[in-house]
Order: sequence, then C-alpha cells, then structure tokens
Amino acid sequence: MGKAGIAVWRLSGPASGEILDRLSGGRPRPQARRATHRYLVTPEGALLDDGLVLWFPGPASATGEDMVELHLHGSLAVARALPPILSNLGARAAMPGEFTLRGFHHGKMSLLAVEGLAALLDSETEAQRRQAMRTLSGEGSAQVARWRAHLLRARAVLESAIDFPDEEDIPAQIAEEVRPALVALYGELQTALAEAKDARRLREGIEVAIIGPPNAGKSTLLNALLKEDRALVSSLPGTTRDIVSARLEIGGRVVEILDTAGIREATTDDIERAGVERSRDAAARADLVIACSPAGAPPPAIDTDAQILAVATKADEGRAASDPRLAISVHSGANWDRFLTAFTEAVLALGGGGLFAYERQRLLIGEAATAVERILAADLADPELLAEQVRAIGHTLDALTGKIGTEDILGEIFSAFCIGK
Repeated sequence: MGKAGIAVWRLSGPASGEILDRLSGGRPRPQARRATHRYLVTPEGALLDDGLVLWFPGPASATGEDMVELHLHGSLAVARALPPILSNLGARAAMPGEFTLRGFHHGKMSLLAVEGLAALLDSETEAQRRQAMRTLSGEGSAQVARWRAHLLRARAVLESAIDFPDEEDIPAQIAEEVRPALVALYGELQTALAEAKDARRLREGIEVAIIGPPNAGKSTLLNALLKEDRALVSSLPGTTRDIVSARLEIGGRVVEILDTAGIREATTDDIERAGVERSRDAAARADLVIACSPAGAPPPAIDTDAQILAVATKADEGRAASDPRLAISVHSGANWDRFLTAFTEAVLALGGGGLFAYERQRLLIGEAATAVERILAADLADPELLAEQVRAIGHTLDALTGKIGTEDILGEIFSAFCIGK
C-alpha cells in the first residue's frame, strides 16, 4: 500500500447508504450520482478526512446494488484508519473481482464483457486495448445475438411444424427455411473459430522461436532485437544451453522471443542434448520461427507448423552472395532494416482482430459449430428432433454469454481481478 494524491474507496450492498450516513456525521445523503463535498468523521465524531462522496442507489449502479464511492486523500494514515472504521460499521473487504461479479449476477455485464474487462486490465499494447474494449463494449455479445437470431428463425419454423403436423409441405418448408438459417449460422461460427487463434495470439502474445545450429548468431540476433545484452554471446559453439526468453512490442503486438540452444545431432553432452530437445519443442509450439544459419551454410531442418522467416546470418563474413535467403549482419548492419520490416510483417500477420480470445469461448463456439454441422449432415425430416437439437445449440450459446452454466468457471475468471474491481 503506497501514497497517492487521491484514493477511491468503493462500497456495495444494502448497507452502503447507511454507512455513508454514519461517515457523514448524520448530514443529508447527497443527490444520487453527483459528487458532493463531505467532511468524514469517525464513529466518535472525530474528523477523519475531507473528500468527495458519491451515492449510487441500486439497481442503477455498476453492481446493481446500492453503492458508495469515497474519493479521499491517498495518505497512508487515511488508508490505515478507514478499514477498521468501515469494518465496525458492517462492511468487509472485497474479494478480487467481487464488484464485477456482483454486477454480473445482477445482469449488468455478460460473461463475455467480464472477460473483456479482464483482458483490458491485462492489456500491454494499444492493439490489446482495442481488442479488449470491443468485447467489453458488447461487440461479442452482439455477435452471439446474431447467431441466436439464426436459431430463432429455424425454431419458429420447427415449432410451427410441430404444432401443425398434418401440413403436407413440412419437409419442403424445413428445407427452404431451416437449412439456410443453419448454413448461415455454421459459416459465421467457422469464421469466428478461424479468427479465434489470431485473437488469442493478440491477447496472450505471439511466441517467436529463434532456431538454428550452434554458433549461428541466434543470441546476437536476440540481443539486437532487444537492444540490450540479454543472452550470453561467444564464438564458441553451444554457449546457449537453455532457452532465454524476453518480451517486447512489435507493431503493437506483444511478442515473446525465445533464444534456443543450437540444434545438432552429433553431441555426446547430455546437457546439450536436453537443450536441443527443448529447442525442438519450442519450434513445434511457436507461432513464428526465425530459422537462421550462417550465410552459405544449409538452412536448419525444422519440424513445425509455424510460419518460418528464413534468415542467413553473419553476412559480413563474405558468403552471402550465393545464399537465396535474407542475408543479414548484426555487426555491420547489413539488411537489418529489411529484416525488421519482414519480421514486423510476419508478426502482424499472426495477431488478428478476432473477438473471441479465450479458450473457453473457442471451445463453446467449436461445440456449437460441430452440432450445426451434425444437423446439416443428417436427415432434416423430423421437426421434433430438429427442434431439440436447435434448442441444445442455443444453450451452448447461452453458456458463451454466461446466461447458464457459469458457476464452475466464475472463480477462475474473477480470481485474476484486482480487489477494486
């Protein structure tokens, strides 16, 4: 706990107004949602502080309950004196994320918006902030509402078919009206799934592995990107035995760069062999691999599904002319700007603008897409069976926004919040 010019204290719950009255020494409660100057006093009547108070009667508040905000001086003395006074007046310390949790339970936020707020609090770059604000402001919930509209169109036809089973044109009506709605829904779900991987990379960061043989200049490349000596550099092969990682921002994206041990088969050193295995694992899980070897030498053989940026290092040593790769030299600066441009373009191509950046969201969207695909591949003649399947997909989308089935994941989500949220 440190000093600040202003400290904001929040209270939520049915006793909030009464506590404000007691702190105000019996003065009239201020007008709702208007900052009002007050001298706050202890229960014994001694002056505590001089600040602004705000009164938010529920349900028109962030939590949906009666709320109070105290804007007081941020001194350590006030910060130490106020909690026991509030405790004696019936308040308790909030749990991490409890204000947001109460707002969620009172319908003030969808679960998608809650996750957007969590992402905003964790955001490091402008791109992450923009992505989080899209979800927090309701764009994700609006997308789910559009998906539900497809389901509602299908359900309307199916419920009508169930209510009037003697109609002869039911199969044709299902084919003409239900199938197009489900086909449109399936296409939109698949698009969201395709964008989810890039959205996750944008939120969590893009993992870049520098892979190559020993003494290929991998550590020198890492240090040049960081503009600091993070990794040890030596002319002796095998200096790097373990992975060295560092985070930086490239084009508004958070990037975690991994400097790995040199890959070679012929080694009897158990420690080096373990480092090589870690290098292979890093290449396999990376989003982008910078594959490097000295100019004129064969490029490294890498088993990965990641995008690969092939680089010939040590171009200042005179073997670059015959190498088809981008030949660079950190020491002379040869083609360094071209490398930075290619690297930035590769990073920007990976971290896209999708909305659904959490694994929970991706799994539920995938579950809904699979269910729709199963319906489309089957016989659409039975309206009762179809209606039940469509209702099940609706429940999956409700879980996405938090309308149902959230109790088992709320603790995990809100545990990452700070106390004031």
